[in-house]
Amino acid sequence: MPAAPIVPLTRRQVRICLGLFWLLDAALQAQPHFFSADWYRNDLVQSVMGQPSAINRSIYWVADLIAPHAAAWNAVFVAFQAALGLALVIGRFEKAAIVASIPWALGVWWVGEGFGTLPTGFALLAAGSPGPVVYYPLLGLLAWPRSRLNGPLGPHPRPDGIRRRAGAAAWVVLWAGQALLHVPWRLAPGRALGANIQELSLGQPGWLLAVAHPLESVVAAHALALTVALAVVEVAVGLGILAPRTRRIALGAGVALSLIFWVTVQYFGGILAGNASDPGAAPLMILLAAALWPTAVVATRAPLALAQHQVAIGGTAFDVDGDGGALAVAPLE
Repeated sequence: MPAAPIVPLTRRQVRICLGLFWLLDAALQAQPHFFSADWYRNDLVQSVMGQPSAINRSIYWVADLIAPHAAAWNAVFVAFQAALGLALVIGRFEKAAIVASIPWALGVWWVGEGFGTLPTGFALLAAGSPGPVVYYPLLGLLAWPRSRLNGPLGPHPRPDGIRRRAGAAAWVVLWAGQALLHVPWRLAPGRALGANIQELSLGQPGWLLAVAHPLESVVAAHALALTVALAVVEVAVGLGILAPRTRRIALGAGVALSLIFWVTVQYFGGILAGNASDPGAAPLMILLAAALWPTAVVATRAPLALAQHQVAIGGTAFDVDGDGGALAVAPLE
């Protein structure tokens, strides 16, 4: 019985999802309090907490620059993010949108996220490090639009998965690399996680706090054991993608952990508290996992002539059998 291969998200699908995230960010940025000077003077500068003095001064400088004309600046911010989102969703000017997202992301990472709090010692993968905005250009570059091949029947797209080697490398760095953040170089074990839970819980609805409260209790009672366990699991999830046998397990575990972190530590990116400008890092990590999901090799019978044509124009591998058919397998990268 014919069956189609189970495939990961295509580059185009990743760009559409990314565009929807940009549009969500624009909608969140359009909340009334972001048009107020007080937000930039009081809330934005919270990203300076614990930062080295040079970073501290630079963030205050930008906040003082924006605050006197907060409404105008924020209107530009909303329009810019909406334009990026529309370009990616509609499929026009996608390359320009991805390129433009890089300096924007760097600016937000610096001023809005304080470099993901990495210089402070409070940064953790569970809390959204290295910062949600880092994922936007990363996913955009991994899903960079590809050219089309010209074949006998006209133009046909190349195999459209994201850049798998680069994506896998990013996954290793994001998971195994950030396990190093658990090393108590500045704070005692568990202190960073507990502090993030307490800070990010401000303004959250009671039912969400009730869901997340057990984790806070575990952190307080078993700080060292939980820190070691998280570090080991993050390394395993990160390195697991490198072996074909463990790739699905690693990606699935990454999705599950991201969902847990999103609820219990990131509190849905702060959306329910009304002070979020993005949905947090976890949904973007899940999008990366969906794009990296391995293609299942599923046998299908195809006419030999069609198989040969697809080899010529689509970059798909076929193992021709003895009865004139072909065994279609996963697209080649």
